[in-house]
Amino acid sequence: MALGKYALNGFNMVRGGATAFWFILCVLGFMYSTFADTPGSLVVSETHNHYATLGYIEYLEDKVGSWTLSDVKSMAGPVFTRVEKSAANFGIGTSTYWFRLSVTNAHPHQEHWWLEVQNPLLDLIDTYVIRSDSEVTHARIGDSLPISNRSIRVRNPTFELNLNTGETVKIYLRIKTTGLVSVPIFVSRPEVFAVSESHKQMWIGLCYGAIAALLLYNLILFLSALDISYLYYCFCIASFVAFQAVLDGLAYEYVWPDNGDLNYPVNFLLVGLCIASVLLFTRHFLRGAVIFPLLNRLMFYHSFLTLMHCAIWLAVGVTPLALQTMSVLAFGAIFMAIATTVIAMRQGIIEARYFLLAWLCLLAGLTSTDLMIHGVLPASVLTARGVQIGSTLAAVLLSFALAHRMRTLMQENTCIQTEAKVNLERRVRERTLALDRATNELGEANRLLVEGNTKVVEANQAKSEFIAAASHDLRQPLQALGFYLRILYDKAPGVDEVLVKCRSAFRTLESLLKSLLDISKLDSNTVQANIQHVAISEIFERLQNDNDYTARLKRLRLTFRRTDCTVLTDPQKLECILTNLIENAIRHTNKGGVLVCGRTRKYYLLLQVWDTGPGIPEEEHDNIFQEFYQLKSRTQEQGQDPGLGLGLAIVKRLTTLLNISINLRSKIGKGAVFSLQVPYDHSSNSLSPPAGSINLPLGQHIVALIIDDDITIRDSMTLLIESWGGVALAVGSSKQAICAITEEQIVPDIIIADYWLGDDKTGVEVVKTLYAKLQREIPTVIITGETSSDSMEAIYAFGKDCLHKPVDPDKLKQIISNLIKHQQSTPAD
Repeated sequence: MALGKYALNGFNMVRGGATAFWFILCVLGFMYSTFADTPGSLVVSETHNHYATLGYIEYLEDKVGSWTLSDVKSMAGPVFTRVEKSAANFGIGTSTYWFRLSVTNAHPHQEHWWLEVQNPLLDLIDTYVIRSDSEVTHARIGDSLPISNRSIRVRNPTFELNLNTGETVKIYLRIKTTGLVSVPIFVSRPEVFAVSESHKQMWIGLCYGAIAALLLYNLILFLSALDISYLYYCFCIASFVAFQAVLDGLAYEYVWPDNGDLNYPVNFLLVGLCIASVLLFTRHFLRGAVIFPLLNRLMFYHSFLTLMHCAIWLAVGVTPLALQTMSVLAFGAIFMAIATTVIAMRQGIIEARYFLLAWLCLLAGLTSTDLMIHGVLPASVLTARGVQIGSTLAAVLLSFALAHRMRTLMQENTCIQTEAKVNLERRVRERTLALDRATNELGEANRLLVEGNTKVVEANQAKSEFIAAASHDLRQPLQALGFYLRILYDKAPGVDEVLVKCRSAFRTLESLLKSLLDISKLDSNTVQANIQHVAISEIFERLQNDNDYTARLKRLRLTFRRTDCTVLTDPQKLECILTNLIENAIRHTNKGGVLVCGRTRKYYLLLQVWDTGPGIPEEEHDNIFQEFYQLKSRTQEQGQDPGLGLGLAIVKRLTTLLNISINLRSKIGKGAVFSLQVPYDHSSNSLSPPAGSINLPLGQHIVALIIDDDITIRDSMTLLIESWGGVALAVGSSKQAICAITEEQIVPDIIIADYWLGDDKTGVEVVKTLYAKLQREIPTVIITGETSSDSMEAIYAFGKDCLHKPVDPDKLKQIISNLIKHQQSTPAD
C-alpha cells in the first residue's frame, strides 16, 4: 500500500512539472512572437538611394472591408502579420488589406523621399502617415480615380514622404482592388526615381516600338500577298500588345487617364481576344481543316466559347470568378495549341516547330505568373512579368514561322518559275516547229486558193459572157416569136384555142427568161450600183405606161400618186424593184386596185406599193423573198397565173445592193403593202412631173420607123405595125435610117430602134443623128436585149422609153399610143 501511495505521489509530481514546463514554453513562444515578429523600422540614409520594404512590412486582412484606421490602431494583440513572401502577393480576392511600415530618416541632408507601389492596377489606396506627435497625413490614390488627381503623375501609385532628419514615421496603407493583390513597395529619392522612371519609359518605348514595327510589317505583307495568315497574326499580336499595355498601366496613363474603371473590363476582354486570336491563327496557319479536323473544330468552338464568356461577364460585371474561369480557358487554349503543333510537326510541317516554341514560352509565362499569384513562386521580374515576356517571345517566334513560310513559298515559286521557264522554252520550240509547218501548209493552201480564185474569176467571166450572149441571142428569136403570135391572134381572135395557149406559154417563157437572167447577174456579183440623182415622177410615168394595160385587162385600178421628190439611188435598179412589186401586186389581185405612192419623211422618201389582194400570212413574210418560192394558197387558185417565184427574190437582192430598207405589212383578206426607204437627194431641186399621158387607141396611118439589124425582128414588127393600121418603114442600119430621112423625105410619127446595131452603132446614137437631121425630136422607143450596166446607163441618160426583149406587143402598142397622143397634145414650138 505504501509503495502504491509513493508511486501515485510521484506521478502527480511529474504531471505537475510537465504542466508547468508547457506553460513556460507557451509564455516564451508568445513573447517571441510578440517581439521577434515585430519588424524594425526601415532606415533610409545616404548609403543608398533606393530601398525595398521587404522584411519591414506587415499586413492585415479585412475580409469585410469595413475597418478604419482607428479600428486597426485600437486592435489589441499581434493582429498584423509579417510579410514572409518575397513580395506582398495575395492572389485574387475580395478582401481589403492593411499594410504597416515604419520609416526612419537618417540622412543628414535629404528630407524628401517618395514611396512607390509598383502595381498600376490597384483600384484604391489610402495612405496614412503618422508622426510622433500623432499627426496624421492622409492621401488617396488608385486607378479608379483620375490620374490628374495624383500629385506625382506616373503610372505606378507614388506618394511623397517628407521626413526630418532622425524622424521616424509609421505608414498605414489600405488597399482595395478587384484584381490581383500584389503590393511591392519601394522608397526612393525623387531624383533617383525620375532617372529610373525615364529608363523604364525608354525600354518600354523600344519594346512597343519593335512590336509595332513587326505588326506594321506583317500588315503590309497581308495587303501585298493577301494571305489571311498575316491578318490573323496581326490580330494576335495586336491583342497581346494591347493586353500588355493595360497590364503596364500605359493605357490608364495615356488612353483613358480619367476613367480607370475601364482597366479590368478591357483587360478581361483583351485576354479573351488573345485566346481567340491564338486559336484562329494556329488552326489556319497549320491547315487544321486538313491535318487535324476534329481538333480544328474544337479550337473553333473554344474560341467562340471564350468570346461568349467575355460578353456575358462584361454584361454582368467582372468578378474574381470570371478571372479564374478565364485562366482555365487560357490554359486550355494553350494546351490545344501545343497539341496541334505536335500533330502538324508529325505531318511534316516545319513551321510548326516555331509554333511549339512560341506556345511553350507563353505557357511558361502564364504558369509562372499564376504560381506567383498563388504564392508558390516568389515575386520577381520573371514571375511578375511572365505573361508579358512569354507573349513577346511568342510574337517573335510566330514571326519566324511566317518568315519561314514566306521563304518556303519563295523557294517553291523559284522552282515553279524555273520549271515554267524550261517548259516554256520547250513549248516555244514545239510551237515554232508547229508554226513552221502551219506556215508551209498555209502557203500551199494560199497557192491553191489563188488557183481556185483564178478559176472562179474565169468561171465568172465565162458566166458573164454567157449571160450577155443569152441576153441578146435568146431574146431576138423570142421577140420575133412574140410579134408573130400577136399577128396571128389579131387575125383570128377567139377562134383557135391552141393559139391562145401558145401565147400564154410564150409569156411564161418570156418572164422566166427575164427573171433567170436577172437573178444570174445579181448572184454573179457583176452588177454595180450607179448612184445618181433620180426624179421619182419620171419613174412613175414610165411605170404607169408599162403596167396600165395589164391592170386594165384585169379590170383593176392602177393609181400613181405623183411626188416631186428627187432621191439619190440607181434609177434602173429602183425602177426594176418597183416593176417587180407592181407586177406581183397586179398578178395576185383580182378586184380592187393597186396604189403606188411616195410619202415624204424626215430623212428618206417612203415608196409604197399597196394592193387589195388576199394578203400574205405573217409566217410567210421571210419565205416569199426566196427563189422559186410560192404560197400554196396561190398555186392552188384556179384560173390565175401564180408566177415563177423570182420577182421578190430579185427585189430582195436589189434592195440589198442599193442599201434600201424594205418592209412588208399585210392583213389576210385585206391586202398587202411593200415599203421602201429611199434617201433624199438634198443637193438637187425637185423636178416637176410631165403632163399626164393620154391613154387612147392607136391612131390610123401612123408612120413608124423601125431600126433593127435582125431581119426577123424587122419583118415581125412590120407586120405587127401594119396589123394595127399603121405604116412601117424598117431599116437594118444607121445609114439606111439616115437615107430614109434625108433622101426619101420621110418624117416618122414614132421611132422604134434596137439599142445595139450591127455597124458598131447604138440606137441612141442613130436616133440623136436623126433628131439633128429633122431638127426636132420624134417620140422614140428603145428596144434592147442588153443587160449590161453601161448599156442601161446610156439608155436612161437618153431619157426615152426603154423596153427589154422580148417585148409584149400589147405593152408596145400602149406605149406607142401614149407617146403619139402626148406629142399631139403638146403645142408646137
